[in-house]
Amino acid sequence: MPSARHDSPVVLLRLAVIQFFVVAFPAVHYLARNLSTERFFPHAEPSIPLYVAGVVSTFAVATAVSLSCAVVVRRLVVAPSLRDPSSPDHGTVAHPDDPFLWRVLLPDWRTLRAYLGFVGVVALWAVVRIGGIGPEPLVTLLAFAVVPFGVPLLFLAPLAIGSHVAVVVGYAASAIWTAALARLLVEATDATREGSATAPPGEDH
Repeated sequence: MPSARHDSPVVLLRLAVIQFFVVAFPAVHYLARNLSTERFFPHAEPSIPLYVAGVVSTFAVATAVSLSCAVVVRRLVVAPSLRDPSSPDHGTVAHPDDPFLWRVLLPDWRTLRAYLGFVGVVALWAVVRIGGIGPEPLVTLLAFAVVPFGVPLLFLAPLAIGSHVAVVVGYAASAIWTAALARLLVEATDATREGSATAPPGEDH
């Protein structure tokens, strides 16, 4: 059975972060589309209270779904056979030898900070784009900056033109893909530091 450490609310929240944005990414997309265009039902005149209600509803649903998924991940993925018992974070973060999916789903704090930084860039782009604020160069710069995070959506673009399912899958996959990029960044940084630490000192000729 999981230890008290595994059942810590902090661990549960850490496991829920990625799942939260898996739900939030497509939800925010449709919230913006429904309130700012007349393409989708229900057609409503955009207003601040309506936006606030939409954001609160999105946050509530994403929180409920992500916490539920985090409980499942903690029970099924956090397995003693996949962890290093000597680690102080035994059972709460992924071991470097674990499958890559587990390393993404069990992020440590460094990976989460990188992930939230990436999500912050996406959020800034969304605010600038939807709100129509900021100078044009900033909009263009942010548009290029978020391209790496939207690779799954770009691949599904031909299907997304006529399929809402493809749109939802694309945005949800982008949230997981962004988490994978954060994990790769942290692992690449660690590998670079280890390489620098173990490299023999230069010899004078």
